[in-house]
Amino acid sequence: MNQKIPVWKTIRFTLGNLTQNSWMYLRNSIFLQFFISVFGFGFLTLIFRGMLFITGQSNLNFANFKTVLLSPGSIPLLILYLLAFAFLIFMEFSILIFMIYGTIRGIHFSWRSSIQNAFSELKQLLNGHFITFWLYFLTLLPIVNIGELTFISKKISIPEFITGEITKTSAGTLFYLGLVVVLLYFHARSSLAIPLQILTDQPFTTNIITSWKLTKKNVWRLLLISAVVEGVLAILVIFISIGSVALVEFLDPNGSNTLLLSSVLAIAKLLQGFIILYTKIATFIVMTKIIHEHKLASLEVYHHHEEIKHKRKIVTAFALLFVTGSGVLTTLTTYRTESANDPIIIGHRGYVEEAVENSIEGIKAAKEAGANMVEMDILLTKDNQFVVMHDYNLKRLAGLDKRVQDMTLDEVRGLPIEQDDFKSHIPTFEEFFTAAKEIGMPLVIELKPHGGEPANYVDLFIAKYKELAIDNSNKVMSLDLKAMEELEAKAPEITTGFVIPIQFGGFGDAKVDFYVVEDFSYQELAVIHAQETGHEVFVWTINTDEALQKYVDSPVNGIITDQVALAKAIQEEHKTNNSLMDRFLRTLNVSIAK
Repeated sequence: MNQKIPVWKTIRFTLGNLTQNSWMYLRNSIFLQFFISVFGFGFLTLIFRGMLFITGQSNLNFANFKTVLLSPGSIPLLILYLLAFAFLIFMEFSILIFMIYGTIRGIHFSWRSSIQNAFSELKQLLNGHFITFWLYFLTLLPIVNIGELTFISKKISIPEFITGEITKTSAGTLFYLGLVVVLLYFHARSSLAIPLQILTDQPFTTNIITSWKLTKKNVWRLLLISAVVEGVLAILVIFISIGSVALVEFLDPNGSNTLLLSSVLAIAKLLQGFIILYTKIATFIVMTKIIHEHKLASLEVYHHHEEIKHKRKIVTAFALLFVTGSGVLTTLTTYRTESANDPIIIGHRGYVEEAVENSIEGIKAAKEAGANMVEMDILLTKDNQFVVMHDYNLKRLAGLDKRVQDMTLDEVRGLPIEQDDFKSHIPTFEEFFTAAKEIGMPLVIELKPHGGEPANYVDLFIAKYKELAIDNSNKVMSLDLKAMEELEAKAPEITTGFVIPIQFGGFGDAKVDFYVVEDFSYQELAVIHAQETGHEVFVWTINTDEALQKYVDSPVNGIITDQVALAKAIQEEHKTNNSLMDRFLRTLNVSIAK
């Protein structure tokens, strides 16, 4: 089991298998995605809506997740949801891996056999291995977007606002990086566990151990194989992309046809989906080949009787229908995005690249970097006054292990704060707003209730808001939906927003003027629907180059970021380099140095 995997032989076999069976893989995989999208997601959505109905909620978010997930009526539905989710994962893997194994052995596995196998695997998991499987699945979160691995788990990852808070300190950064390194190694060694689960009759824990034995002395070889195969596929897509763009530029040299442009960008997104699909299949080909060569498949799988191939036309028709529908939908949403105004850039807590967060220096730095607005946080002191501070405890920035709610305004105001190489002091709300007003910088004011506020908390804020004569070029938001809806009811002239760290489903019917959604919960169709009902939508906290590239060309109204200068530079670059080829490559996440 410890023999070395032949790198170039495996690469040749993988690319050869992929080439010979490319249409079959594409057709069946698209039909599988269609089936999961319609029936799998449909069933999961039905269970999810049942949980919302039982608990009287319109969606699942950070504020109500305990109510939705842990109420007595919804717990059985939650268990059913997890079981259905696990079954769909195994169904997807069973169909793909049996399809590949069949090409290696020269036999055919029907969809019925694959689905029956998925039921068998789920039953085996329930026999003492269900928790092990979910722990394995969840430990993928810090290192990979699981959507790259399965259709059903698309966009599952750790929200950036969580990792961002963990890595704000040196100790947190070291801890997180250490965790990522450990999990990367663990999953590199355990990468064959799920294919083994499909092809053998061993328990999941045993399959993890077997995977470790198979990958001993082979981790770097597997990584090299994956890198070469992905590189070949990427080059192929780039050539196809260039040809597509050249054709459209020939048909519309001035680029004046927005619908045609949207169609081409939709093709780019489909190509991006295809390369992810083929990359995933190539990875499974490598894994399945290794398992086959070590003769680890169960006797039942190995001696599988040849099944009649049929219903190809039905599978092909549904696959084409799904691709066409996806293309039309993508074209329409892209057309809407191309017609939208540029999103405003909002400095998160000022501009932390040049100043301490939530400091007056940060406002000025954000202004110089080109921010359109500055987001800031306010807390209530012991004597019911507002100071500008994000953390409930002052230890991280001021080195003082005290809570703001336990101190008076005079005790908090002016305390020295440090962050990286920058120094400042804690300002009052009045000092911060006055400084922002003097340089013409509108604010997005986040109310951060700490739990110790008096019953008239919202009234205290309204009084301060009016005292400072804050106009409606500024906005107010909070994670506390009740506080925002009370503020909206008592002072409708104030522009109110609801901050949503985690959300499944639409935006619901919150009585606010705008929503602030985290990247994890972003859904383009939900954003467009919210805008059609008169709500602005901002996205936070967007800091990476890739994410900024995505949201600068999205329909969102604003981007909250720590990287103000980078966001503005990307926005300007998109305006300058706005040819069809530029947009096409950006859609494919391909960056070309200018």
